[in-house]
Amino acid sequence: MQRPVSQVLADRSSVTIILIVLSFVIAVVSSIPLGILSATRRGSALDRFASAVTLTGLSAPSFALAIVGIYLFAMLLPIFPAYGAGSGIWDQLYHLILPSIVLAAGIGAILMRMTRAAVIRELDGDAITFARARGLSQQVVQRIALRGALIPIVTSAGLILTFIIGGTIIVETVFALPGIGQAARRVRAVQRPADGAGPDPPGGRGDRHRDGDRRPQLSGVRSPGAGEGAEPMTLENGAPPIDGGFENPGQGVPSTPTERIAAVGRARTQSLKHRSWTVIVSAVFLVLVVITAIASPFLQTAATAQHIMDATLPPGTIGHPLGTDELGRDVLLFTLAGTGSATVGPVVIAAGSMVLAIIFGTVAGYLRGTTDWVIGRVVDILLSLPVMLVALVVAGVFGAGYWVTVVMLIFLFCPSDIRIVRAGVTEQAPRPYVEAAQMLSLSPAKIMYRHIVPNVWPLIVTNFLLNVAIALVTLSSLSFLGIGVAPGTPDWGRQISDGQNIMSENPAMLIVPALLIVLVAMAVNVLGDWLDDTLRERGLQ
Repeated sequence: MQRPVSQVLADRSSVTIILIVLSFVIAVVSSIPLGILSATRRGSALDRFASAVTLTGLSAPSFALAIVGIYLFAMLLPIFPAYGAGSGIWDQLYHLILPSIVLAAGIGAILMRMTRAAVIRELDGDAITFARARGLSQQVVQRIALRGALIPIVTSAGLILTFIIGGTIIVETVFALPGIGQAARRVRAVQRPADGAGPDPPGGRGDRHRDGDRRPQLSGVRSPGAGEGAEPMTLENGAPPIDGGFENPGQGVPSTPTERIAAVGRARTQSLKHRSWTVIVSAVFLVLVVITAIASPFLQTAATAQHIMDATLPPGTIGHPLGTDELGRDVLLFTLAGTGSATVGPVVIAAGSMVLAIIFGTVAGYLRGTTDWVIGRVVDILLSLPVMLVALVVAGVFGAGYWVTVVMLIFLFCPSDIRIVRAGVTEQAPRPYVEAAQMLSLSPAKIMYRHIVPNVWPLIVTNFLLNVAIALVTLSSLSFLGIGVAPGTPDWGRQISDGQNIMSENPAMLIVPALLIVLVAMAVNVLGDWLDDTLRERGLQ
Protein backbone atom coordinates (compact mmCIF):
# COMPACT_ATOMS: atom_id res chain seq x y z
CA MET A 1 0.00 0.00 0.00
CA GLN A 2 1.47 3.32 -1.11
CA ARG A 3 1.37 6.29 1.27
CA PRO A 4 2.35 9.94 0.82
CA VAL A 5 5.96 10.68 1.65
CA SER A 6 4.91 13.40 4.10
CA GLN A 7 2.87 10.87 6.06
CA VAL A 8 5.75 8.38 6.18
CA LEU A 9 8.13 11.06 7.46
CA ALA A 10 5.60 12.26 10.04
CA ASP A 11 5.12 8.73 11.39
CA ARG A 12 8.87 8.14 11.69
CA SER A 13 10.01 11.55 12.85
CA SER A 14 9.23 11.02 16.55
CA VAL A 15 11.77 8.20 16.95
CA THR A 16 14.50 10.16 15.16
CA ILE A 17 13.83 13.34 17.15
CA ILE A 18 13.94 11.52 20.49
CA LEU A 19 17.15 9.74 19.43
CA ILE A 20 18.80 13.04 18.45
CA VAL A 21 17.76 14.81 21.67
CA LEU A 22 18.87 11.96 23.94
CA SER A 23 22.22 11.66 22.14
CA PHE A 24 22.84 15.38 22.37
CA VAL A 25 22.01 15.51 26.09
CA ILE A 26 24.24 12.50 26.86
CA ALA A 27 27.12 13.99 24.87
CA VAL A 28 26.89 17.42 26.51
CA VAL A 29 26.45 16.13 30.08
CA SER A 30 29.34 13.67 29.84
CA SER A 31 31.90 15.40 27.59
CA ILE A 32 31.95 19.03 28.78
CA PRO A 33 32.70 18.27 32.47
CA LEU A 34 35.30 15.68 31.48
CA GLY A 35 36.91 18.14 29.07
CA ILE A 36 37.11 20.79 31.78
CA LEU A 37 38.62 18.38 34.30
CA SER A 38 41.12 17.16 31.71
CA ALA A 39 42.20 20.72 30.92
CA THR A 40 42.66 21.68 34.58
CA ARG A 41 44.71 18.56 35.37
CA ARG A 42 46.98 18.28 32.36
CA GLY A 43 49.41 15.37 32.48
CA SER A 44 47.49 13.55 35.22
CA ALA A 45 45.99 10.08 35.04
CA LEU A 46 42.58 11.67 34.53
CA ASP A 47 43.89 13.64 31.55
CA ARG A 48 45.39 10.53 29.97
CA PHE A 49 42.15 8.63 30.54
CA ALA A 50 40.15 11.43 28.92
CA SER A 51 42.56 11.49 25.98
CA ALA A 52 42.16 7.74 25.51
CA VAL A 53 38.37 8.04 25.63
CA THR A 54 38.48 10.88 23.10
CA LEU A 55 40.77 8.95 20.77
CA THR A 56 38.50 5.91 20.91
CA GLY A 57 35.41 8.00 20.22
CA LEU A 58 37.05 9.70 17.25
CA SER A 59 38.29 6.40 15.83
CA ALA A 60 35.26 4.14 16.31
CA PRO A 61 32.47 4.22 13.70
CA SER A 62 28.93 4.19 15.04
CA PHE A 63 28.07 0.81 13.57
CA ALA A 64 31.09 -0.83 15.22
CA LEU A 65 30.18 0.62 18.61
CA ALA A 66 26.58 -0.46 18.03
CA ILE A 67 27.56 -4.05 17.26
CA VAL A 68 29.83 -4.24 20.31
CA GLY A 69 27.16 -2.61 22.47
CA ILE A 70 24.50 -5.08 21.36
CA TYR A 71 26.79 -8.02 21.99
CA LEU A 72 27.86 -6.83 25.45
CA PHE A 73 24.71 -5.21 26.85
CA ALA A 74 21.94 -7.04 25.03
CA MET A 75 23.32 -10.55 24.62
CA LEU A 76 25.99 -11.26 27.24
CA LEU A 77 24.45 -8.90 29.81
CA PRO A 78 20.77 -8.46 28.86
CA ILE A 79 20.46 -4.94 30.25
CA PHE A 80 19.02 -3.18 27.20
CA PRO A 81 16.87 -4.36 24.29
CA ALA A 82 18.81 -5.20 21.15
CA TYR A 83 16.34 -4.03 18.52
CA GLY A 84 13.15 -2.06 18.04
CA ALA A 85 11.78 1.20 19.43
CA GLY A 86 9.25 -0.15 21.93
CA SER A 87 5.70 1.06 22.51
CA GLY A 88 4.67 3.88 24.81
CA ILE A 89 6.83 6.81 25.86
CA TRP A 90 8.71 5.12 28.73
CA ASP A 91 9.28 1.86 26.86
CA GLN A 92 10.47 3.87 23.86
CA LEU A 93 12.94 5.82 26.00
CA TYR A 94 14.23 2.54 27.46
CA HIS A 95 14.75 1.08 23.96
CA LEU A 96 16.58 4.23 22.80
CA ILE A 97 19.10 4.45 25.67
CA LEU A 98 21.70 2.16 24.09
CA PRO A 99 21.36 3.67 20.57
CA SER A 100 21.67 7.15 22.07
CA ILE A 101 24.86 6.23 23.93
CA VAL A 102 26.36 4.81 20.74
CA LEU A 103 25.44 7.92 18.75
CA ALA A 104 26.73 10.22 21.52
CA ALA A 105 30.16 8.56 21.64
CA GLY A 106 31.52 10.20 18.49
CA ILE A 107 30.08 13.67 18.95
CA GLY A 108 30.97 13.56 22.65
CA ALA A 109 34.61 12.95 21.75
CA ILE A 110 34.59 15.98 19.46
CA LEU A 111 32.96 18.18 22.08
CA MET A 112 35.30 17.01 24.84
CA ARG A 113 38.39 17.78 22.77
CA MET A 114 37.07 21.22 21.84
CA THR A 115 36.17 21.92 25.47
CA ARG A 116 39.61 20.92 26.66
CA ALA A 117 41.32 23.07 24.04
CA ALA A 118 39.14 26.11 24.88
CA VAL A 119 39.76 25.85 28.63
CA ILE A 120 43.51 25.35 28.16
CA ARG A 121 43.69 28.42 25.94
CA GLU A 122 41.98 30.48 28.65
CA LEU A 123 44.23 29.08 31.39
CA ASP A 124 47.31 30.06 29.40
CA GLY A 125 45.96 33.53 28.64
CA ASP A 126 46.99 36.85 30.10
CA ALA A 127 43.69 37.31 31.94
CA ILE A 128 44.31 34.30 34.19
CA THR A 129 47.93 35.30 34.79
CA PHE A 130 46.79 38.78 35.81
CA ALA A 131 44.02 37.37 38.03
CA ARG A 132 46.50 35.16 39.88
CA ALA A 133 48.95 38.03 40.18
CA ARG A 134 46.22 40.01 41.95
CA GLY A 135 45.81 37.17 44.44
CA LEU A 136 42.27 36.23 43.47
CA SER A 137 40.89 33.03 44.95
CA GLN A 138 40.86 29.77 43.06
CA GLN A 139 37.07 29.87 42.66
CA VAL A 140 37.21 33.31 41.07
CA VAL A 141 40.00 32.26 38.73
CA GLN A 142 37.96 29.24 37.70
CA ARG A 143 34.93 31.38 36.93
CA ILE A 144 37.03 33.77 34.83
CA ALA A 145 38.55 30.92 32.80
CA LEU A 146 35.27 29.08 32.28
CA ARG A 147 33.48 32.31 31.34
CA GLY A 148 36.05 32.96 28.61
CA ALA A 149 35.84 29.38 27.31
CA LEU A 150 32.04 29.34 27.32
CA ILE A 151 31.56 30.87 23.87
CA PRO A 152 33.57 28.27 21.87
CA ILE A 153 32.07 25.47 23.97
CA VAL A 154 28.50 26.58 23.30
CA THR A 155 29.29 27.13 19.63
CA SER A 156 30.79 23.64 19.34
CA ALA A 157 27.80 22.10 21.09
CA GLY A 158 25.49 23.74 18.58
CA LEU A 159 27.54 22.63 15.58
CA ILE A 160 27.61 18.96 16.56
CA LEU A 161 23.83 18.84 16.30
CA THR A 162 24.30 18.77 12.53
CA PHE A 163 26.69 15.82 12.86
CA ILE A 164 24.09 13.70 14.60
CA ILE A 165 21.80 13.66 11.57
CA GLY A 166 24.17 11.55 9.48
CA GLY A 167 24.82 9.19 12.38
CA THR A 168 21.14 8.44 12.87
CA ILE A 169 21.02 6.56 9.55
CA ILE A 170 23.55 3.98 10.74
CA VAL A 171 22.28 3.71 14.30
CA GLU A 172 18.68 3.28 13.19
CA THR A 173 19.76 0.61 10.73
CA VAL A 174 21.72 -1.43 13.28
CA PHE A 175 19.08 -1.21 16.01
CA ALA A 176 16.15 -1.61 13.57
CA LEU A 177 14.57 1.67 14.67
CA PRO A 178 11.63 2.89 12.58
CA GLY A 179 13.07 6.37 12.02
CA ILE A 180 13.70 8.72 9.11
CA GLY A 181 17.25 7.46 8.61
CA GLN A 182 16.18 3.87 8.06
CA ALA A 183 13.46 5.06 5.66
CA ALA A 184 16.09 6.92 3.61
CA ARG A 185 18.20 3.78 3.35
CA ARG A 186 15.19 1.74 2.23
CA VAL A 187 14.50 4.29 -0.50
CA ARG A 188 17.97 3.66 -1.91
CA ALA A 189 17.43 -0.08 -1.75
CA VAL A 190 14.25 0.30 -3.81
CA GLN A 191 16.00 2.52 -6.34
CA ARG A 192 19.03 0.25 -6.76
CA PRO A 193 18.10 -3.38 -6.11
CA ALA A 194 21.37 -4.51 -7.69
CA ASP A 195 23.54 -3.86 -4.69
CA GLY A 196 27.23 -3.24 -5.25
CA ALA A 197 27.05 -2.42 -8.97
CA GLY A 198 30.15 -0.83 -10.36
CA PRO A 199 33.87 -1.47 -10.59
CA ASP A 200 35.44 -3.94 -8.20
CA PRO A 201 37.44 -2.68 -5.25
CA PRO A 202 41.18 -3.28 -5.16
CA GLY A 203 41.84 -6.90 -4.38
CA GLY A 204 38.11 -7.67 -4.34
CA ARG A 205 35.61 -9.49 -6.56
CA GLY A 206 32.50 -8.32 -7.91
CA ASP A 207 30.61 0.27 1.60
CA ARG A 208 31.10 4.80 5.27
CA HIS A 209 30.45 7.47 8.10
CA ARG A 210 31.79 10.82 8.90
CA ASP A 211 29.29 11.87 11.45
CA GLY A 212 30.31 15.33 10.68
CA ASP A 213 33.87 16.53 10.42
CA ARG A 214 35.73 14.90 13.31
CA ARG A 215 38.99 16.47 12.37
CA PRO A 216 40.67 18.09 15.35
CA GLN A 217 41.91 21.62 14.78
CA LEU A 218 45.64 21.67 14.02
CA SER A 219 47.99 23.98 15.82
CA GLY A 220 48.62 27.29 14.16
CA VAL A 221 45.47 27.08 12.04
CA ARG A 222 42.50 29.32 12.65
CA SER A 223 39.21 27.64 13.29
CA PRO A 224 36.95 27.51 10.22
CA GLY A 225 35.05 30.72 9.88
CA ALA A 226 37.28 32.65 12.27
CA GLY A 227 38.10 36.23 11.49
CA GLU A 228 41.47 37.46 10.37
CA GLY A 229 42.46 38.46 13.89
CA ALA A 230 41.26 35.27 15.53
CA GLU A 231 43.66 33.45 17.78
CA PRO A 232 44.62 29.96 16.60
CA MET A 233 43.26 27.16 18.74
CA THR A 234 45.96 24.65 19.64
CA LEU A 235 45.31 21.15 20.92
CA GLU A 236 47.64 20.40 23.76
CA ASN A 237 49.52 17.13 23.90
CA GLY A 238 48.76 16.31 27.50
CA ALA A 239 51.86 17.93 28.97
CA PRO A 240 51.65 19.18 32.57
CA PRO A 241 50.92 22.91 32.88
CA ILE A 242 53.74 25.26 33.68
CA ASP A 243 51.32 27.71 35.26
CA GLY A 244 49.88 25.32 37.79
CA GLY A 245 46.42 25.03 36.18
CA PHE A 246 43.66 25.60 38.72
CA GLU A 247 45.76 24.09 41.46
CA ASN A 248 47.84 26.41 43.66
CA PRO A 249 46.91 29.64 41.88
CA GLY A 250 49.77 32.04 41.59
CA GLN A 251 52.37 29.35 42.19
CA GLY A 252 54.53 27.41 39.77
CA VAL A 253 54.81 30.29 37.25
CA PRO A 254 58.41 30.62 36.02
CA SER A 255 59.63 34.11 36.79
CA THR A 256 62.51 34.25 34.29
CA PRO A 257 62.91 33.16 30.66
CA THR A 258 65.44 30.53 31.72
CA GLU A 259 63.03 28.97 34.21
CA ARG A 260 60.23 29.01 31.64
CA ILE A 261 62.42 27.24 29.05
CA ALA A 262 63.40 24.65 31.65
CA ALA A 263 59.76 24.11 32.60
CA VAL A 264 58.81 23.61 28.97
CA GLY A 265 61.65 21.11 28.57
CA ARG A 266 60.49 19.10 31.59
CA ALA A 267 56.91 19.09 30.31
CA ARG A 268 58.07 17.92 26.89
CA THR A 269 60.21 15.14 28.36
CA GLN A 270 57.36 13.82 30.49
CA SER A 271 54.97 13.98 27.54
CA LEU A 272 57.39 12.08 25.30
CA LYS A 273 57.76 9.31 27.90
CA HIS A 274 53.99 8.78 27.96
CA ARG A 275 53.66 9.02 24.17
CA SER A 276 56.73 7.21 22.78
CA TRP A 277 55.53 3.66 23.39
CA THR A 278 52.11 4.34 21.87
CA VAL A 279 53.74 5.81 18.76
CA ILE A 280 56.02 2.80 18.36
CA VAL A 281 53.21 0.30 18.83
CA SER A 282 51.00 2.23 16.39
CA ALA A 283 53.74 2.36 13.76
CA VAL A 284 54.48 -1.37 14.01
CA PHE A 285 50.78 -2.20 13.83
CA LEU A 286 50.29 -0.04 10.73
CA VAL A 287 53.26 -1.70 9.04
CA LEU A 288 51.61 -5.08 9.57
CA VAL A 289 48.34 -3.69 8.16
CA VAL A 290 50.14 -2.41 5.05
CA ILE A 291 51.79 -5.80 4.50
CA THR A 292 48.43 -7.53 4.87
CA ALA A 293 46.79 -5.08 2.45
CA ILE A 294 49.46 -5.82 -0.15
CA ALA A 295 48.98 -9.56 0.29
CA SER A 296 45.17 -9.43 0.39
CA PRO A 297 44.62 -9.94 -3.38
CA PHE A 298 46.40 -13.28 -3.14
CA LEU A 299 44.01 -14.41 -0.39
CA GLN A 300 40.81 -13.78 -2.33
CA THR A 301 40.35 -17.29 -3.72
CA ALA A 302 40.91 -19.07 -0.42
CA ALA A 303 38.88 -16.49 1.53
CA THR A 304 35.79 -16.75 -0.67
CA ALA A 305 35.79 -20.56 -0.95
CA GLN A 306 32.50 -21.89 0.41
CA HIS A 307 32.20 -25.09 2.46
CA ILE A 308 28.57 -25.48 3.42
CA MET A 309 29.30 -28.47 5.65
CA ASP A 310 31.49 -26.24 7.84
CA ALA A 311 28.96 -23.38 8.16
CA THR A 312 28.85 -21.23 11.33
CA LEU A 313 31.62 -23.04 13.20
CA PRO A 314 32.43 -21.24 16.48
CA PRO A 315 35.80 -19.57 17.18
CA GLY A 316 38.51 -21.96 18.34
CA THR A 317 37.59 -24.72 15.92
CA ILE A 318 40.59 -26.70 14.69
CA GLY A 319 41.63 -25.28 11.33
CA HIS A 320 39.41 -22.22 11.79
CA PRO A 321 40.73 -20.06 14.68
CA LEU A 322 37.95 -17.49 14.25
CA GLY A 323 35.32 -19.96 13.06
CA THR A 324 33.35 -19.76 9.82
CA ASP A 325 30.40 -17.79 8.48
CA GLU A 326 27.02 -19.08 7.32
CA LEU A 327 28.54 -20.15 3.97
CA GLY A 328 31.45 -22.01 5.54
CA ARG A 329 34.06 -19.37 4.67
CA ASP A 330 36.97 -19.05 7.09
CA VAL A 331 36.51 -15.80 9.08
CA LEU A 332 40.25 -15.25 9.60
CA LEU A 333 41.07 -15.51 5.90
CA PHE A 334 38.01 -13.46 4.98
CA THR A 335 39.05 -10.70 7.37
CA LEU A 336 42.64 -10.65 6.12
CA ALA A 337 41.47 -10.57 2.50
CA GLY A 338 39.28 -7.56 3.26
CA THR A 339 42.20 -5.45 4.46
CA GLY A 340 42.95 -4.11 0.98
CA SER A 341 39.40 -2.98 0.26
CA ALA A 342 39.09 -1.40 3.72
CA THR A 343 42.38 0.54 3.66
CA VAL A 344 43.25 1.42 0.05
CA GLY A 345 40.13 3.52 -0.45
CA PRO A 346 40.74 5.77 2.60
CA VAL A 347 44.30 6.51 1.46
CA VAL A 348 43.04 7.46 -2.02
CA ILE A 349 40.30 9.64 -0.49
CA ALA A 350 42.75 11.48 1.76
CA ALA A 351 45.26 11.97 -1.06
CA GLY A 352 42.64 13.15 -3.57
CA SER A 353 41.07 15.51 -1.07
CA MET A 354 44.43 17.01 -0.17
CA VAL A 355 45.36 17.55 -3.83
CA LEU A 356 42.16 19.52 -4.38
CA ALA A 357 42.79 21.41 -1.12
CA ILE A 358 46.32 22.38 -2.22
CA ILE A 359 45.01 23.67 -5.55
CA PHE A 360 41.96 25.62 -4.41
CA GLY A 361 43.02 26.44 -0.84
CA THR A 362 46.29 27.97 -2.04
CA VAL A 363 44.55 30.03 -4.73
CA ALA A 364 41.94 31.30 -2.28
CA GLY A 365 44.49 32.13 0.43
CA TYR A 366 46.93 33.93 -1.89
CA LEU A 367 44.76 35.70 -4.48
CA ARG A 368 41.95 36.60 -2.04
CA GLY A 369 39.25 38.95 -3.38
CA THR A 370 36.58 37.55 -5.70
CA THR A 371 38.39 34.24 -6.14
CA ASP A 372 38.49 33.69 -2.39
CA TRP A 373 34.80 34.63 -2.09
CA VAL A 374 33.66 32.22 -4.82
CA ILE A 375 35.71 29.31 -3.45
CA GLY A 376 34.52 30.11 0.06
CA ARG A 377 30.85 29.99 -0.92
CA VAL A 378 31.27 26.67 -2.72
CA VAL A 379 33.05 25.29 0.34
CA ASP A 380 30.20 26.48 2.57
CA ILE A 381 27.65 24.70 0.37
CA LEU A 382 29.59 21.42 0.37
CA LEU A 383 30.12 21.58 4.14
CA SER A 384 26.36 21.87 4.67
CA LEU A 385 25.67 18.55 2.90
CA PRO A 386 25.09 15.54 5.21
CA VAL A 387 27.50 12.87 4.01
CA MET A 388 25.18 9.92 4.55
CA LEU A 389 22.25 11.44 2.73
CA VAL A 390 24.45 12.49 -0.19
CA ALA A 391 25.89 8.96 -0.34
CA LEU A 392 22.41 7.45 -0.53
CA VAL A 393 21.38 9.83 -3.32
CA VAL A 394 24.57 9.27 -5.33
CA ALA A 395 24.24 5.51 -4.91
CA GLY A 396 20.67 5.67 -6.17
CA VAL A 397 21.60 7.75 -9.24
CA PHE A 398 25.04 6.52 -10.27
CA GLY A 399 25.21 3.14 -8.55
CA ALA A 400 26.95 1.97 -5.42
CA GLY A 401 30.31 1.02 -6.94
CA TYR A 402 33.48 1.15 -4.87
CA TRP A 403 35.28 3.82 -6.89
CA VAL A 404 32.12 5.88 -7.35
CA THR A 405 31.91 6.03 -3.57
CA VAL A 406 35.60 6.93 -3.27
CA VAL A 407 35.30 9.80 -5.76
CA MET A 408 32.18 11.09 -4.01
CA LEU A 409 33.97 11.12 -0.66
CA ILE A 410 36.94 12.98 -2.14
CA PHE A 411 34.65 15.87 -3.05
CA LEU A 412 32.90 15.74 0.33
CA PHE A 413 36.19 15.69 2.25
CA CYS A 414 37.97 18.48 0.38
CA PRO A 415 35.97 21.50 1.69
CA SER A 416 37.38 21.21 5.22
CA ASP A 417 40.85 20.61 3.81
CA ILE A 418 40.53 23.68 1.57
CA ARG A 419 39.78 25.79 4.63
CA ILE A 420 42.78 24.42 6.50
CA VAL A 421 45.20 24.94 3.60
CA ARG A 422 43.77 28.40 2.96
CA ALA A 423 44.41 29.34 6.59
CA GLY A 424 48.03 28.22 6.33
CA VAL A 425 48.58 30.06 3.04
CA THR A 426 46.94 33.22 4.40
CA GLU A 427 49.38 33.16 7.30
CA GLN A 428 52.36 32.76 4.94
CA ALA A 429 51.32 35.29 2.28
CA PRO A 430 52.51 38.45 4.14
CA ARG A 431 55.94 36.93 4.90
CA PRO A 432 59.07 38.71 3.56
CA TYR A 433 60.08 35.81 1.29
CA VAL A 434 56.76 36.15 -0.57
CA GLU A 435 57.27 39.89 -0.98
CA ALA A 436 60.77 39.22 -2.30
CA ALA A 437 59.42 36.75 -4.85
CA GLN A 438 56.85 39.33 -5.97
CA MET A 439 59.59 41.94 -6.41
CA LEU A 440 61.42 39.49 -8.68
CA SER A 441 58.28 39.43 -10.87
CA LEU A 442 57.68 35.71 -10.40
CA SER A 443 54.33 34.47 -11.59
CA PRO A 444 51.60 33.89 -8.99
CA ALA A 445 51.64 30.16 -9.79
CA LYS A 446 55.38 29.91 -9.00
CA ILE A 447 54.99 31.94 -5.81
CA MET A 448 52.08 29.82 -4.62
CA TYR A 449 53.25 26.32 -5.48
CA ARG A 450 57.05 26.63 -5.40
CA HIS A 451 57.44 28.92 -2.41
CA ILE A 452 54.34 29.05 -0.21
CA VAL A 453 53.13 25.43 -0.42
CA PRO A 454 56.50 23.95 0.73
CA ASN A 455 56.23 26.12 3.86
CA VAL A 456 52.79 24.73 4.73
CA TRP A 457 53.77 21.18 3.80
CA PRO A 458 54.05 19.99 7.44
CA LEU A 459 50.45 21.09 7.96
CA ILE A 460 49.39 19.24 4.80
CA VAL A 461 51.12 15.99 5.79
CA THR A 462 49.68 16.05 9.30
CA ASN A 463 46.17 16.68 8.01
CA PHE A 464 46.57 13.90 5.45
CA LEU A 465 47.12 11.33 8.20
CA LEU A 466 44.09 12.56 10.10
CA ASN A 467 42.04 12.34 6.90
CA VAL A 468 43.05 8.71 6.41
CA ALA A 469 41.57 7.82 9.80
CA ILE A 470 38.36 9.73 9.09
CA ALA A 471 38.04 8.20 5.63
CA LEU A 472 38.54 4.70 7.04
CA VAL A 473 35.65 5.20 9.44
CA THR A 474 33.48 6.78 6.75
CA LEU A 475 34.10 4.23 4.00
CA SER A 476 33.59 1.32 6.40
CA SER A 477 30.30 2.81 7.54
CA LEU A 478 29.07 3.12 3.96
CA SER A 479 30.16 -0.44 3.29
CA PHE A 480 28.09 -1.50 6.27
CA LEU A 481 25.08 0.22 4.70
CA GLY A 482 25.66 -1.68 1.45
CA ILE A 483 27.24 1.21 -0.48
CA GLY A 484 30.52 0.58 -2.30
CA VAL A 485 31.08 -3.16 -1.93
CA ALA A 486 29.03 -6.03 -3.33
CA PRO A 487 27.63 -8.69 -0.98
CA GLY A 488 30.10 -11.47 -0.30
CA THR A 489 33.15 -9.31 -1.13
CA PRO A 490 35.88 -9.32 1.53
CA ASP A 491 35.64 -5.95 3.24
CA TRP A 492 35.55 -5.11 6.94
CA GLY A 493 32.43 -2.95 6.86
CA ARG A 494 30.52 -5.32 4.59
CA GLN A 495 31.64 -8.31 6.66
CA ILE A 496 30.07 -6.79 9.78
CA SER A 497 26.83 -6.18 7.90
CA ASP A 498 26.70 -9.71 6.47
CA GLY A 499 27.56 -11.29 9.83
CA GLN A 500 24.72 -9.80 11.88
CA ASN A 501 22.58 -12.87 11.27
CA ILE A 502 25.10 -15.17 12.98
CA MET A 503 26.13 -12.92 15.86
CA SER A 504 25.02 -15.48 18.45
CA GLU A 505 26.71 -18.43 16.67
CA ASN A 506 29.99 -16.71 15.79
CA PRO A 507 30.47 -13.18 17.20
CA ALA A 508 34.03 -13.09 15.82
CA MET A 509 32.55 -12.49 12.37
CA LEU A 510 31.57 -9.01 13.58
CA ILE A 511 33.77 -8.22 16.57
CA VAL A 512 37.14 -8.83 14.85
CA PRO A 513 36.65 -6.50 11.84
CA ALA A 514 35.02 -3.90 14.10
CA LEU A 515 38.06 -3.92 16.40
CA LEU A 516 40.40 -3.72 13.41
CA ILE A 517 38.65 -0.62 12.10
CA VAL A 518 38.91 1.04 15.52
CA LEU A 519 42.55 0.03 16.05
CA VAL A 520 43.72 1.15 12.60
CA ALA A 521 41.96 4.50 12.97
CA MET A 522 43.42 4.95 16.46
CA ALA A 523 46.93 4.11 15.24
CA VAL A 524 46.71 6.62 12.40
CA ASN A 525 45.37 9.28 14.78
CA VAL A 526 48.22 8.64 17.22
CA LEU A 527 50.81 9.05 14.45
CA GLY A 528 49.05 12.16 13.19
CA ASP A 529 49.04 13.77 16.65
CA TRP A 530 52.67 12.81 17.19
CA LEU A 531 53.68 14.30 13.84
CA ASP A 532 51.76 17.47 14.61
CA ASP A 533 53.49 17.85 17.98
CA THR A 534 56.92 17.08 16.50
CA LEU A 535 56.61 19.58 13.68
CA ARG A 536 55.21 22.22 16.04
CA GLU A 537 58.11 21.75 18.46
CA ARG A 538 60.60 22.18 15.62
CA GLY A 539 58.93 25.40 14.58
CA LEU A 540 58.04 24.18 11.08
CA GLN A 541 54.53 25.58 11.38
